[in-house]
Order: sequence, then structure tokens, then C-alpha cells
Amino acid sequence: MAGLDQATVTAKVMALETQHKERRSWVWARSGQSPWAQALEPLVVLAKLSKSPIGGTTIDAAAAAYSADGYRCDQAALDALSRFRETTSDAEIMKRAVRALYEPWLDASTRHFQELVQKAGKLGSLPIVGERDVCVLFVDGLRFDVGAALAAELELRGVIAKVGFRLSTLPTVTATAKPAIMKIKGTLHGETGDDFAPFLGIKPAIAPVLRDAIAKEGVEVLEQGETLFPSGAEHGGWAEFGQIDAYGHAHPDDLPARVKTEVMNAADRVLQFLDAGWKQVRVVTDHGWLLMPDGLPKVALPAFLAETKWSRCALVKGNADVPSYPWHWNHDIRIASPPGIASFRAGDKYSHGGVSLQECVVPEIVVTQGVKAVSASIISVDWRGMRCKVKVESNDPAVRVDLRTNWKQAGSSIVVGVKEVGSGGEVNLVVADDKHEGSAAMVVLLDAGGAILSQKTTSVGEKS
Repeated sequence: MAGLDQATVTAKVMALETQHKERRSWVWARSGQSPWAQALEPLVVLAKLSKSPIGGTTIDAAAAAYSADGYRCDQAALDALSRFRETTSDAEIMKRAVRALYEPWLDASTRHFQELVQKAGKLGSLPIVGERDVCVLFVDGLRFDVGAALAAELELRGVIAKVGFRLSTLPTVTATAKPAIMKIKGTLHGETGDDFAPFLGIKPAIAPVLRDAIAKEGVEVLEQGETLFPSGAEHGGWAEFGQIDAYGHAHPDDLPARVKTEVMNAADRVLQFLDAGWKQVRVVTDHGWLLMPDGLPKVALPAFLAETKWSRCALVKGNADVPSYPWHWNHDIRIASPPGIASFRAGDKYSHGGVSLQECVVPEIVVTQGVKAVSASIISVDWRGMRCKVKVESNDPAVRVDLRTNWKQAGSSIVVGVKEVGSGGEVNLVVADDKHEGSAAMVVLLDAGGAILSQKTTSVGEKS
């Protein structure tokens, strides 16, 4: 497939799927003996999704399309790349197949998004204002597709995770983008743009300075590994976690497999905060990233034009023959960014700092404890004359007990008042009308909304 056009590669992948998909249901696949038949599955998803680059007439429209469904193309590419160990010949084959499908889609989507950003002239979202009993968890380099995987994992663990999107800043590097998330009293301002870091007063806005600043604003700053029961700080908590970005720079070939571990670790961390008593955890990040097997294409930037040059962004002087954008912290300073998915440095496989949906559209995940399903069962029904004692086992003291002649109809109740089981798990019901003595009836358990949880047949006034 290497060197073929995307349409031809897509046709070949779909032909392979037609020939081999049945093998995924065979015993050999279940015993791990059909790795390529299995690995073909995400490759097929990638082939289908990569046919249509992401459009949109505005930044928000493109970001909405990407966050609604477009990120699944990135997700499929990562999934396919994770199927083989990086040092094997199979992994090399998969890299070529993924690149043939993924690179044209990624580059076309990126060039369109860059046009939108050039027209708008700026990018970014408002800082996050902390709330009491809400912990903001900053996860460095949480790209949108990885954030979506984190939300799905959290849902599987029984909590509620709602995913939205934010826009990072330019350039999409931690030094610029992380301070833009934080609501800080005082003016963050850009000076020379060296290392793309703003200043807070006279100090560079590095991590310790930023944490001290938000602590003075009434935010409870948690150290690595701390959870702490919320102290009632006016603007909630702030914590940091994750190694996605660091791992991507150090081990780009192994990142697709590593992402799954990072998702699990981040989910563990979120649940630790909820278990500690935080009412909500708000997961945010600074930027996403690009990952391309065998390296992003290189574009030249003359050294005499670059003050600070990273892979996907550069602080320039003069008129560089590459697109440039205003720096978030000082619009008089221009930041050059390569066209499409190119890099200023040869051989970079993992990078960020530029203008693409993957780098700029980042997740914001709001996580709250899930509502536990109400369960209840009738342990015993004992009669003393026309008085009925019902013992109930339930995880909700608000479960109510009724006695009806027709278990489906609330209007057929024959007792004086429906009662809650309370913490004791026991109620006494009284049948006021003697005419029901000896009649068949149903003890019915109801949740707070009136839904029937359980029922049991009895005889009114039945002697034990």
C-alpha cells in the first residue's frame, strides 16, 4: 500500500475486509492466532472515515464537527497502530498502511482549519472559573480522541462523564496554553515571546508561579497523589496528572499502545477525587498533538528568521514565507506555523505547537457520581389481624410500600397511606376496611418516582 493514492489503498483495505472479516469469529482469532484479521478492523474504520476531510465555515463549526465525530478517525489510527509491538515487521507494515490512509485526511482537514483561523485572526476559550467542591484536573496533552476514550472508560465505571470542547491558544504548547486555562487575578502578559511563556508581574508564568497565584485566588491546590476531602475553598480544587505528552515526545512509536494505560490511570485518578468527596471533577488540558508514523513532512524555515524554533511553531522576525499568527499573550508578536501537518524539523513523529484540529480542539470532561440503580426486595410479610408488617431489603430508604388488589394500579390501594421503608427496612400497613379480610392482595415496592421494583402476593389478615 505504501506509495499508492488514498482511494486505491481504501479499495484494497475493503477488499481484504471482504475476504478476511469472517476469520475474526473463528476459534483461531479467539486464541490470538489471527492478528492481521483482528488488526484489519480498525484499519477498515480508518479507511471509511478518512474519505471525508473535516470542513466547516467557521472555527466553531469545524471544532463542533471534529468533536462530534471527526476525532474517530484519529482514534481508529491510534487503535490500528497499537495492534503490533513497535519493533516487529508487522508494526512497520501497519505504519505504512495507516499513513497511506491517514495522512491525506489529516493534511486536508488541517489546511482547511488553518484557513479558518487565518480569517478569524485568533483562537482560544475563556479561562475556567473554579467552583466550590469541584476539582479541576489538568491532564497534559489530553488530545480529544483520548479524552473521549477517558469519558467512555469513566461511564463503564458507573459515573457520569459529559464531554465538551474548548479551543487551545496559539501556539499550542504548554507554556502558552496552560496559563490561559487558569483564572488568575493580575495581568498575564507577553514580553519577548522566548519559549512562548507569558509573565505574571515580573515572574515567568511557570508552573509553581501559576499554582501560587490560583491558591491566592481561593483555589485548593493539590499535590501529586493527594485527593483530600474538599475544604470548601471558594473556587474548588486544582490538580495535575498524566504523562501523555512526555511519553509522546520520548517514545512516539509506542504512544498508541501507551495511551490505553494513560486512560486507565486518569480514570483511576478521577474516581479517587469523587470517592474523597468532591462533588464534581472537571478534566481539562492545554493542547493536543499530531502523530504520524515515520515522521511528519518537513518544511524549511530559514534560521535567520527564527528567534525560537520548535517543531510546529517558531517565533519569527522579518517576513517568513510560512503562515503566521498572533501570539496569544502579545498580538504584536507573530508565531510561524508550518502549512498543513508539516514540521520545521525533519523526522519528528510526535509534535504540537501548530494549528490543526488535533492540536487546537481539546476536551473538557465534567464528571459526577452516577445515580445508583435502586434495588429492593421483600423479605417477609406478617399479618396481625388487619395490620401487615413488611420487611424490605433495599439500598434506598426512600423506597415505599403499598398494598393493592391490582399491583399495576395505584388506585387499587387498600391501606391507610403508603409508607417509606426508612433506614430500618420495615413498615406497618393497616387495612381499614374489614371487607378485604381474606382477599388476595399484592405487596408492592415502589421507587421515589412510583416505578414498581418488586411485588409479592398475600392474603389480607392471613394467619401465620
